[in-house]
Amino acid sequence: MGQSIIAIMPEVLMTFFAIGLLVIDLIASDEKKSGIAYFGIAFILITLLLT
Repeated sequence: MGQSIIAIMPEVLMTFFAIGLLVIDLIASDEKKSGIAYFGIAFILITLLLT
């Protein structure tokens, strides 16, 4: 039981980080939005490929 929780934690943290990027993307100004969006999309794709 303990090992499964430890194995899940990195994915949970990455999910929260991706949600945080989306929130920052919504709050950010129009000038910075595109760069943050591309970074968020790239991060999510890398996360999906690694899992």
